[in-house]
Amino acid sequence: MTEESDNFELMVTRIHKLLEGEDVLVEWNDKIQDPDNPSQSRQIDISIRKENLFNIVECRNRKGPQDVNWIEELIGRRTSLKSDSVTAVSSSGFTSGAVKKARKYGVALRDLAALTDQEILNWTKGINIRLYFYRYSEFKLKLIIDEGDFDGLNPQKLQDDLQKFVGFNTLFTAHLESVEEKIRLAELKKNQKPIRFSFSFCIEDFFLEGRKIQSVETEGEIHLEEIQLDIPYHIAYGEPAEPSESRNVYVQKYNFGETQIIHRGVDISVSLDLSKLDLPPYWQFRFVELDGGGLHNHECFELVGIDKLIMKKDTIDLAISNIAHNKRIQTDRQPATPSVGR
Repeated sequence: MTEESDNFELMVTRIHKLLEGEDVLVEWNDKIQDPDNPSQSRQIDISIRKENLFNIVECRNRKGPQDVNWIEELIGRRTSLKSDSVTAVSSSGFTSGAVKKARKYGVALRDLAALTDQEILNWTKGINIRLYFYRYSEFKLKLIIDEGDFDGLNPQKLQDDLQKFVGFNTLFTAHLESVEEKIRLAELKKNQKPIRFSFSFCIEDFFLEGRKIQSVETEGEIHLEEIQLDIPYHIAYGEPAEPSESRNVYVQKYNFGETQIIHRGVDISVSLDLSKLDLPPYWQFRFVELDGGGLHNHECFELVGIDKLIMKKDTIDLAISNIAHNKRIQTDRQPATPSVGR
């Protein structure tokens, strides 16, 4: 299987989860026991279980229309796996022979039809997606330690330990509640002016290079950055003979990995794919905004590739001060090198 085929199956899985509702179990890439040989497992693209019913959905993401041979395979697969129904989903439609065979033997057919520009204009439920991030500039960090911990201190080793600190992102989040109490995000979006902040706090059991960090002081500027996702195309999911504008499931595909919004009336399922996100250092994801299309019931909101939201690290303007005097003495203006003051 290719990544493209997997993504197609996952999209169809999300469609059926939205169609079936909460009380139905819809699983992608399911494995079941072979009814005739329980020691062997059989793979199913998508399984649907509701009460005592067991239905299977098989998908093909190919260039050309799928022919009668695949339909005959699925008729046999339905019998072999003792499923109550089978649905064939093709990204490229079906031949006339496949449609006739499916109708005669009760195989449900589904395909994807692109919406025309006029159909998109007539459809008023399109949703824009915007991602918002905080970008930090002029960020300065001061670590306060006991006077006795200065002896033998290696500033560069401390900087290295700081980069490995598991709570590193806390340094960039501790001040947020205080900052956002002073200004609303709506105002920040409107004015596009940076927020200047200065904040002091403590982190429990915070040690660097064997020294306990008694307190932390941070200062800098926060800029609000926006990424708006484009919608390269819309597709409708349904029976092959059904006109695209008459179908009840629509998919908005975005130019951001496999990001998509699936619509069924007012119900929507959102999948935000962050796997291709490449943020500069010290950008922090803050929130996502869905705009347009009227009121919706959010049946599902899925984040894919959330590891991409981990803040990238770079050099920091770091100072180390004595708790008794708490004075910063700058000995080196290079951001990569901490300054030490007694």
